[in-house]
Amino acid sequence: MNNMLESRDVTRAEIEWDPVIFYCHHQTAPFPTRIFIPPFTEPISSNINPLMARWLNVLGINMAAYLDEHQMPGAVHRVGFDNWYPGFLDFTHIFRNSISFFTETALYHYATPHFYTVDEFPKDRQQLMSEVFYSSPWKGGWWRLSDAVRYMEGASMAVLDTAAKYRETLLYNRYQAARDNIERFRKEPPFAYVIPREQRDLPTAAILVDKLLINGIEVHEAQQPFVANSREYKGAWVILMDQPFSPLVKELFETQQYPDLRQFPNGPPMRPYDVAGWTLPMQMGVETAVVSEPLNDSQRASLKLIDHVTPPPGGVQGTGSSYSLSHQPNNSFAAINEILSSGGQVSFSASGDIIVSGLDRERLSEIARKHSVTALATAKPPQDIMATKKPRVGLYRSWTGNIDEGWTRWILENYGFAPVTLRNGDIQAGHLRDRLDAIIIPDAGTRQIMNGFAPGTISGEYSGGVGETGAEALRVFVRAGGTLIAFNNASLMAIASLGLPVSNILDGLNDDQFYCSGSLLRVELSDVNHPALWGMPREPIVMFERGPAFDTKSGFHGTILASYSKERNPLASGYLLHPERIQGKAAALEVFYGDGRVYLFGFRPQWRGQSHGTYKLMFNAIYDSPSAAKPTAYQRPAEPANASLESWRAATGKVRGDLVSLIADNRAFFAAKGPAAVEARAKLGAAVDQFEKERIAEIDDAGAGLDDAARRKSAEYVRQLRRLATDLRSKELESSVDADSLAERYRLPAIEQEIAAPAAKPK
Repeated sequence: MNNMLESRDVTRAEIEWDPVIFYCHHQTAPFPTRIFIPPFTEPISSNINPLMARWLNVLGINMAAYLDEHQMPGAVHRVGFDNWYPGFLDFTHIFRNSISFFTETALYHYATPHFYTVDEFPKDRQQLMSEVFYSSPWKGGWWRLSDAVRYMEGASMAVLDTAAKYRETLLYNRYQAARDNIERFRKEPPFAYVIPREQRDLPTAAILVDKLLINGIEVHEAQQPFVANSREYKGAWVILMDQPFSPLVKELFETQQYPDLRQFPNGPPMRPYDVAGWTLPMQMGVETAVVSEPLNDSQRASLKLIDHVTPPPGGVQGTGSSYSLSHQPNNSFAAINEILSSGGQVSFSASGDIIVSGLDRERLSEIARKHSVTALATAKPPQDIMATKKPRVGLYRSWTGNIDEGWTRWILENYGFAPVTLRNGDIQAGHLRDRLDAIIIPDAGTRQIMNGFAPGTISGEYSGGVGETGAEALRVFVRAGGTLIAFNNASLMAIASLGLPVSNILDGLNDDQFYCSGSLLRVELSDVNHPALWGMPREPIVMFERGPAFDTKSGFHGTILASYSKERNPLASGYLLHPERIQGKAAALEVFYGDGRVYLFGFRPQWRGQSHGTYKLMFNAIYDSPSAAKPTAYQRPAEPANASLESWRAATGKVRGDLVSLIADNRAFFAAKGPAAVEARAKLGAAVDQFEKERIAEIDDAGAGLDDAARRKSAEYVRQLRRLATDLRSKELESSVDADSLAERYRLPAIEQEIAAPAAKPK
């Protein structure tokens, strides 16, 4: 993501210098091996150019031979570390045709010398048997810092030797890899990716484009309407795939399907080393489209190569005493925070509109332009508005070192929240409600939060956690009207400490019973008009990483904000073992407690500064804290029934036309043979994707405005459409099927009639 300046400096150096080999030293090797070196274990990304993958293996084998030649045994290959997740600084560049990798060298308590005997080894290593990928077992003895340095220096010399001996071949193969990438995507899809301007959150789409440019990807901007996939895009960003670094684009944009490792003959199935699914547009909540047909000259002529992304224009439209902002862009929260800090007033309508007043037009325009948001003059502000103030946010920071806290603080600061750091003593001192409106506990285990470092293991002032004293202070804070926000496993601490009537349905399950170490899952929101969900799509994607899933108990008082679907596997990208364990269970909850509330997120809405699409869940929870509305005050806003029904009818009225083209794509795929079938399948998949993203989502949103009975029937209609979409991908339609008969097969006309009938009855 290149969020940090340090990361950007390294990436800039990689791209400008463009090294043939990028080698990074890590610690520590799997015990008792002395150094891990390539080849890596399965799986590896299929987007790595084969020439780069082969040379990576050559370098590893040559390193091992060099170390053995110089009496340095213990090198091991193909254990523990895979080539799957592209987010490592020392691995990303392999998708830019550099041989990029790391090694792991053994240490003992950092620089502490230690003498090992064989009986300290794991039993499966005590026989000191030679193996294919561990040919010279280490037999124990002294291991000092100088030994680690010697192994790292030897490995580096081996890499330099190989590079020197094969420099011409390496250079030519890099050219060949880039040339092959270009030629490949002139012949097979995806031929391009489109990032439309029509986005729920256009500033975040611009951030995605900026990330691509930082990574050396060529991005074009349409100067004229760009037509692809039977759709016209105005001013869209287009990433052509016939470019040298196209494997990186594909790696970031496609969905990940982590393989079943039982198919590999090298041992028992292994779990992912890091996250298994990361599809960047999904994480960021940005709509993209795959171009599955070759681009013609006129399409290319409409594109202009850009070297930077111009932030979307923001500003003020109209003149009035009050203005409204959309809740959909993340940047709206940065604007809110600056407006409040500048002396303006902010209120929220029951539907989530942000109403701004008390600031002169020039200053408001300056803030809106800065954050790329648009403020619209309102002739008459809504009556049902809730005034707010800038929340006073506390962020718990343990002494144990928590990277999730660092990411949270970084994001909050970037969006103008100015969080106050809370150490153990700050929480234990109490009187939290006098100082704060909301407190965030980032992802951490209950024991880490409650106990911290054990006494005697570290200097006294850094030992311990919040303890029972801190837990009681948090209870008092929430009972007095404060908001406690807990991410991922920190939710379990909140449940236990506050005695919330909530259970973790994954508690006690081992990795064979349920496993998800980091993948993108789809959740369903209960009511997008709930203040905690304002601005969110109805089915956002969340990053689930070894977290909980919730069930409510007797006495629960609150709101189930998000759940995993009962009807389908929630996996959107990555790897999820036994999805049925969480289907139908809650992913996020609002729990009322005294005069306050607790937000429990069974995932990390700010994961590694990447998941922009769920930042609003954190921001909304923070802004719900100082609002005049109390937990029991939320009511679904009344909407004109006829207007909502007309919107729903308009959305469903487009389905028959969609089915005509989808049926044609289905037949074309099942009739195609050989290479043509690959192209036809890609075209069908892109069309179904577009149908799901656009039409089904439109109907789902329109159904939210209907009355309770009709809303339930609309949900059934959406479920049937999803079944239809799934079947279109995998089942050949009979020749007699047309759009009307296909709709009948999935009960679409019947449901349409059931929804329309009550509205037609005389009152």
